Amino acid sequence: MYTFAFLPEPETPLALPLGIQGALAWIGDGTLGAVVEPGLDLEALQTDEHALMGAVLAHDRVIQDLFQHSVLLPLQFGTSFKHREGLLQHLEQQRSTYQDRLDYLSGKVEYTLRLEPQPLSADPAPSPNPEEPPLKGRDYFLAKKQQYQSLDQRQQQQQDQLQELRTTIGRIYPDLQAAEAKEGVERIYLLVGQRRGNHLQKQVQQWQTSAPLWSLHLSDPLPPYHFVRS
Repeated sequence: MYTFAFLPEPETPLALPLGIQGALAWIGDGTLGAVVEPGLDLEALQTDEHALMGAVLAHDRVIQDLFQHSVLLPLQFGTSFKHREGLLQHLEQQRSTYQDRLDYLSGKVEYTLRLEPQPLSADPAPSPNPEEPPLKGRDYFLAKKQQYQSLDQRQQQQQDQLQELRTTIGRIYPDLQAAEAKEGVERIYLLVGQRRGNHLQKQVQQWQTSAPLWSLHLSDPLPPYHFVRS
């Protein structure tokens, strides 16, 4: 039984979107529940790369649609239970944990802040005076050394700006998760109150001004993918 998310029992029935291949259903115990796609054959999808990619995108689409109507705990793609009774038993066993987390996440959204390093290069060597002979020997190597020293200084300055950004962001928004950098790009996931979105956007503009050697990009508000667990 393919499962998208855990949610508190809604006061009125949810208007469920289309699932990966078919209709979705609500399974709950009066307090907590889950949105599932009962007839989905996940193993069959995994044999077709194109269909599998479509399923991943549909999984995310369903979660984002549900998030417009309720606080939720989004589940990873591929989460499933063998039968209804197993799902309800799991909810019963984890009731306290899930309820506490849902209470904590209520009224909050996740943002992804992406920090891309600006490309650096050594300062170009000064253009030689056409009336003077080109640099040779010791003078040439001295000029090259100064170029590399300049690049080292800019690289250190870039890292100093990154460290200052991390410290400042953590001080203002302590609910965060930092991902391992990939190809020099840093990603920070922030859990922010829904009403603080404008404040965050203004903060990002200020951070960009104070860290010109980095390019900052803020995502749209998202479900709390990285904050399911405390």
